[in-house]
Amino acid sequence: MANELRAWLLDWPHQPLALAACEVVEILASPEIHHVPFGPTWCRSLVVWHSKLLALALPEKTSDENINVVIVAYQTAPLAPLQHAAIATIAQPLQIQVRDGLDCEAPADCVLDAAAIRACFLHDERAVVVPELKFMFGAEIAA
Repeated sequence: MANELRAWLLDWPHQPLALAACEVVEILASPEIHHVPFGPTWCRSLVVWHSKLLALALPEKTSDENINVVIVAYQTAPLAPLQHAAIATIAQPLQIQVRDGLDCEAPADCVLDAAAIRACFLHDERAVVVPELKFMFGAEIAA
């Protein structure tokens, strides 16, 4: 029997993403979003969460109307404190089962750098990227 893991499937505007179930903290509808003039083209926004401003992965030229925001938790190193960030989705995130043997190459047009991609798998004949959150949102982010 193949191993299966539970994951969240996110309809990110440019690329479907998947997160481990334990990485998702909360899903927000109609959050307060602020745009900033710097950062990677896919992360030039901030979202307010529990009185904190979090980096929001919302690609440029994507309307921030009618989006959901997924609050994620990650660590930059073992035993490091949890960090939080946010990913915008254009549809309600779905829980899926991911089984062994579905891995594939990341799409050539993926907006994430190779270091920010942990894995990639096929779901409904589409490549779904599993981001490495500590590189996607960490201090390693380059403008």
